[in-house]
Amino acid sequence: MKQKFSYKYYSEMIDKIINKGYIFAFFPEAENLFSKETKFVLMRHDVDIDILGSLKIAEMDAEKNVKSTFFFLIRTDLYNVFSDTGSNIIKEILNLGHEIGLHYDFSSYKKMNLNDTSKTCEKEVQVLEDWFSHRISAISFHKANDFVFKENPKISHPIVNTHMPLFANKIKYFSDSRGYWRHGNPVESEHFRRGKPLHILTHPIWWNEEDLMPQQKICLFMKRKSKILEHSIENKHKHIRIEKF
Repeated sequence: MKQKFSYKYYSEMIDKIINKGYIFAFFPEAENLFSKETKFVLMRHDVDIDILGSLKIAEMDAEKNVKSTFFFLIRTDLYNVFSDTGSNIIKEILNLGHEIGLHYDFSSYKKMNLNDTSKTCEKEVQVLEDWFSHRISAISFHKANDFVFKENPKISHPIVNTHMPLFANKIKYFSDSRGYWRHGNPVESEHFRRGKPLHILTHPIWWNEEDLMPQQKICLFMKRKSKILEHSIENKHKHIRIEKF
């Protein structure tokens, strides 16, 4: 069966969750809500590629009073959270009432032990907190390694991470990884029908105005990125003339 990943379907999915009586929570709130058997959702967005798309999702969530957490990479060639554009997007996401977290990329570092990894997590968190004057309360991991899969809490202590047993095992986890629901569609699941807590991960790159295949969405992103780069060069380096090919 074809899986839907348009903005229209995203909106419909959120409406179904709201109409079911769920509340939306941030990760540090989950343990208390879980202990009280509250019907809640952890809405998480890992920004691997498309930082512009993250603002669109943030605006859609805010329109429906949805609280979400957006996790950003600080070591990537695909976007820059410290640029004017990147910083303004993240500030706007915070102004909309959402939270931001660190998306820690293991591939940015050579193989390290648990203690070294914990220290670099702490360092990256500090950089984000200092730049945006906002406390980081959760970490998600990109290209996770054995430390994460062994569910060692020391890796992000004292900050919670999204791979901890509460978020990965006790609360039902759904992800749109690679542009497909890898664990089933959350609003078509038995857990949703029973009103059980949900942990939903989306990646903004996979959601678009049209319901396209993942490869098509990547191509659209690359075209958009090329235009942004061209515009940036023309504005910041006016002496350089861009030839059209």
